[in-house]
Amino acid sequence: MKYKIIELKQGSKEWLEFRKGKITASIVASCIGEKGAFLSKEKAKELIQGLFEPYTNKAMQKGREYEELIRAKMEFIIGKDITPIVIQSLENELFMASLDGIDDKKTIYEFKYSSNNEEYEQVLKFKKPSPKYYAQVQFQLFVGGFEKCVFAVLNENDDLTYCVVKSDKEYQDFMLRKIDEFIKDYLVNQKSDYKELDDTHAKELALEIIRLESTMKPIKEKLEALKKEFIELANGEKVKCLDISVYPQNRTTIDYKGFLDFTKLEIPKEYVKQSTSMCLKIKKGA
Repeated sequence: MKYKIIELKQGSKEWLEFRKGKITASIVASCIGEKGAFLSKEKAKELIQGLFEPYTNKAMQKGREYEELIRAKMEFIIGKDITPIVIQSLENELFMASLDGIDDKKTIYEFKYSSNNEEYEQVLKFKKPSPKYYAQVQFQLFVGGFEKCVFAVLNENDDLTYCVVKSDKEYQDFMLRKIDEFIKDYLVNQKSDYKELDDTHAKELALEIIRLESTMKPIKEKLEALKKEFIELANGEKVKCLDISVYPQNRTTIDYKGFLDFTKLEIPKEYVKQSTSMCLKIKKGA
């Protein structure tokens, strides 16, 4: 088995939080620049960093609403239970997928609602998902090490069509190369004489640091602006409101460098201590 099951309900707050900092099946098409992807690579980067909630549109919302109906229809057709699960790769913890279903034979299922009948006609005619959904399904198959996926589409008239998508190693290799390029170009973004930390744990830490910094920065800026406004309300007086107090504070600073320049003194070398410590910098706009 190439995956572990994550005991989270799809759509829950815990599930949304767990997705942050990870490559998920629903955004793979955007990460690799596949035709018809819902998001640009830049937006996919922001989504992974948790800067906004997962993208949704009318068709995707309808898909969630009709998921149980599609599942019931497929269970009737195949005569088996189909259970939704959330999985994470054991080989690369950056990769996760929320499966609409899996049966007792380890066949997985992906359900879609085709509001304009476009995807329905695609599957009906070509027996294959459109490129953006093909990427999603192949990522799910890769993450779990599965052999096949049943891709089912419901149209506006409640007509159901489906096709079987088999694991495509050649496409998966292409997809993994593109994902690796996306991570380096949009997430880690270190191109210099620095040694590249290319292991999964380093990437997970980098993503989480960037996400938290991006989340905290506007909060810090807002807090400082509010403090400044509150101090201005004090108008130079000692005031309090609730648990906040404003009071004068005297500080004395000494310009040692200016003093040394003024007196023409030089500090003996034995009193000059030098040390090196490692620092962390986040590239602006990351």
